[in-house]
Amino acid sequence: MRYCSELSLNVANQFGGAIYSESTSTVNQTSILTISATDISKNKATLAGSAIYQTATHLVIPNSIKMTNVLVRDNGDDVVQESTIELHKNNIFLSIDSATIAANFGNPLFVDNLKANVTIKNSIIYDNSLGPFIATNASLTKACNNTQAAALNGQSLGINLGNPLFTTLNDKYYHLSINSPSVDACTNGPITDLDGFYRPNTGGMYDQGVYELNGSVLLPEKIFFNGFE
Repeated sequence: MRYCSELSLNVANQFGGAIYSESTSTVNQTSILTISATDISKNKATLAGSAIYQTATHLVIPNSIKMTNVLVRDNGDDVVQESTIELHKNNIFLSIDSATIAANFGNPLFVDNLKANVTIKNSIIYDNSLGPFIATNASLTKACNNTQAAALNGQSLGINLGNPLFTTLNDKYYHLSINSPSVDACTNGPITDLDGFYRPNTGGMYDQGVYELNGSVLLPEKIFFNGFE
């Protein structure tokens, strides 16, 4: 494992290859799934949501996903072309900050319900086999994204700044090259990136996606404070 949290190589018979989240509560209290500093890769589902599938049995009580510094890559099947992240049912909230969603088969995001609320910022959605689909009747808030074109009849998630120029140098997959248009593209973001480097770099602007190019200082290991590994 490279990160504290990795969800990889899982297969679901129907929905939610890596994560299946369903709120069944009838109590008037929001259910929140928080995913932070996580690599979700190479998962599959036979029907939908190769990475994440979110649903609810109660159509009134809100159900939420909050994602920060999450790398969603190489999920799905080239034949099935299932969605990567799918929100099913009404009254579901999805918040994505500084994610990289790349090289997945199918729609990287699929939201077709009436009362979904989606916020996505500082993220890269690129090189997926299909474009993201956010229904026109869903609420969408977007800021500072570099995204491939939306699927037919879907809302745009932002401006296509061009190829983010991912690098595989020293096995650093989906890090940004120095000439990437996603470098120094945003005015705010999380305090760290997926590698634990502080954001922003010395230039004062934040990079799109999960990785900060030339982040300032690597944070100390927070799992074992005694240094035992």
